[in-house]
Amino acid sequence: MKFVRDVSTSQIRDGFRKSLGNAGPKADEWINYFGEIRSSQEIVIAWVPGTGLQTKVAGADKPAIKDKAFASSVLGIWLGDKPVQDDLKKALVSRAPELLK
Repeated sequence: MKFVRDVSTSQIRDGFRKSLGNAGPKADEWINYFGEIRSSQEIVIAWVPGTGLQTKVAGADKPAIKDKAFASSVLGIWLGDKPVQDDLKKALVSRAPELLK
């Protein structure tokens, strides 16, 4: 995700908390990876088999979380049955072959 505006620590953490609901004890650990995000900064989230859920915030690698169920909850924010934006889900899915190279 590339941010097009500044987002405060509380905005991003509250947004993820709301989106994840009761995703277990790993949720707080992961949510705390995020601080203030400035316009044009990026967050990269990926599931890597054998490694876990990798998260990079504004160029800084965060510790991988080796919990497949939690990773599924995180990725479900955008790709699940009730994504935060239907059009974003469609765009991500349509680009999957390109993104998986």
